[in-house]
Amino acid sequence: MQTNSLAGRKFLRCQNNGVVAVASEETVKNIRRRNEILSRINQRFYGVATKALEHLTGPVFTFCDKDRLEKSPWFTGDFALGETLLDWISNNGGSVEKGSFYVPFSNACETGVHGENALASELSYVTTEEEFLLFDDHNPVR
Repeated sequence: MQTNSLAGRKFLRCQNNGVVAVASEETVKNIRRRNEILSRINQRFYGVATKALEHLTGPVFTFCDKDRLEKSPWFTGDFALGETLLDWISNNGGSVEKGSFYVPFSNACETGVHGENALASELSYVTTEEEFLLFDDHNPVR
C-alpha cells in the first residue's frame, strides 16, 4: 500500500536559462526571507552572512541537460531525474505548480563571474544526496 507522505504539500517548479529548479513552498518562503535579510547587510559582511543563513536556502533541486551536468557538479541531476522527482511528488499526494523564484546556477554566479559575494551565495544552494533522498523511503531515485 502506498502512503501519501506529501499530502497537502505544494512544490514549485521554475525554469531559467536551461535550468529547472524544484522547491517546496516552504523553502521558497525561507529563501525570500534570507534574501530580505541579506539585502540589509553591509556588503563587507555579505560572505559571512550568506554562510550564517545557509540553512534558509534549501533544498532547491536543480536540473539541467546531461552535457551541462557533466561539467557542472553543483546540479542535483539531469532533466530525466527532475521529471522522476516531479512525478514522484504528484504520485505521493503533493502538488506541483509553476512558480516564480530564483533559479540557482542559471546565471553563472557559481563560477565567480559576478564576484565573490555572488559565488558564495550561489554555492549555498548545492544540495546533498541526503537532502534529495530524505523525502521518503519509497523515493524512486534512491
